Amino acid sequence: MTTTPNHVSNANKVAAKAAIVAKREQLEHWSRTGLPFKGGATPTVGEPYEFDWYPQSLRDFCRWDGSQNSPEIGPFRATAFQTLCSYPEEKATVTSLLAALEKLRSATIKRLDPKAALRDAEGQVLIERQLRAGALLGYRAARQQVRVLAASLADEQRAHRESIAHLSEELEKAHRDVAALSAEVAALTATIRKVKPIRAVG
Repeated sequence: MTTTPNHVSNANKVAAKAAIVAKREQLEHWSRTGLPFKGGATPTVGEPYEFDWYPQSLRDFCRWDGSQNSPEIGPFRATAFQTLCSYPEEKATVTSLLAALEKLRSATIKRLDPKAALRDAEGQVLIERQLRAGALLGYRAARQQVRVLAASLADEQRAHRESIAHLSEELEKAHRDVAALSAEVAALTATIRKVKPIRAVG
């Protein structure tokens, strides 16, 4: 039987899809039963432990062939990232499983090391204190800025009032000067009128 290029291509696609499914099913198994530990045995609380390798990204998932794990896990077949992208549903499922395994890892650490939960709580308290301190500093800085702006505004208002008062005084003085000049002009006009008839008689 002659093997055509199309036949080979289809066979490769089927094998690649099967490899993706096999690894995805392994992630699903771990999401139900828990992450694997090196040595196979599940440690008890307080015992030293080390997680077996598992993919933590899509790139890790594609490179995963089982050689990274203990002998009882796998073997699997590595696949190209583009191949995974060609199956959107599988890619989405794997993405969700990787996120679920990260949450499972955190929960497992807290379960096997009660002090880890305490450290997390203490860290959260510290973060909240830092946030509150930052907020308080921000509030104090804002309040100081308001005070500075209020003082600046008061200075500007006072200078404005002083300018208005000065201009009012200058205007009033100008009115008085105009009135005085008007009086002088009237007096001079009256004098001229008295002088003109005398000159005419002479």
